[in-house]
Amino acid sequence: MLTLDTLVYPVIKNVVNITNKNNIEKIKKWSIRNLLTHTTGYEKIIMSAKEIEEKQLDTNNIIDYALKVDIPYEVGERFAYNNVEPFILSVFFQESFGINLADFIKDNIFEKLDIKEYKWDNYGKYCPGCTGLFLKHSDFHKIGKLLLNNGKYNNRQIIPVNWIIEMCKMQFKTPLICKEERVLPKYGVGYFTFISRDGFIFRDGSNGQYIIINKEKKLLITIMSSEPNMKNVTEILRDLI
Repeated sequence: MLTLDTLVYPVIKNVVNITNKNNIEKIKKWSIRNLLTHTTGYEKIIMSAKEIEEKQLDTNNIIDYALKVDIPYEVGERFAYNNVEPFILSVFFQESFGINLADFIKDNIFEKLDIKEYKWDNYGKYCPGCTGLFLKHSDFHKIGKLLLNNGKYNNRQIIPVNWIIEMCKMQFKTPLICKEERVLPKYGVGYFTFISRDGFIFRDGSNGQYIIINKEKKLLITIMSSEPNMKNVTEILRDLI
């Protein structure tokens, strides 16, 4: 049975090539919880779409590149956002259950939200898990509704309530990245969510993609933009939230 403390290495070890031998003992400690909270020991953002483009990285072998980058910190002691953890989860999921994560999401979430027009290409044979998803804003907004309504959409429970609650609960504090002057300071993380002030919970993406919710206020804001300075995107909300 899978739990948040399940280790991923026993499943992925046969499909990865870890050439940085200093990383192996840390990777062996990675749990699903570490991946969901970005506490695997990395120092900075790696495997971003920008980095892949600038370095002309081969996405067919991107997993080996990611695991070669130095992991300087102990597992579970420091938050550092990057695209490695969602991708490792995707690899773990596919190797565990024999189904591509994007196909699973299509069958179990997107179809139930009536999301039909989207694009999500693989990295090699695996779903990126964290990037590369293109969909309409109206469909993006539906995902926000799932979070706001505790996993329910059109009176249908699609994701268990308890899981949404755990996603949106403080799991790990992030003082090193918290900027109090921002409209939405990042006080900590849930599971692939940021926990902010006054009950605000959000997820952001490159060029100003945002899902922002406040359950107490029953508020949902979704933004899709092409603004590389993400601070500018949230500044327009300063007098609204």
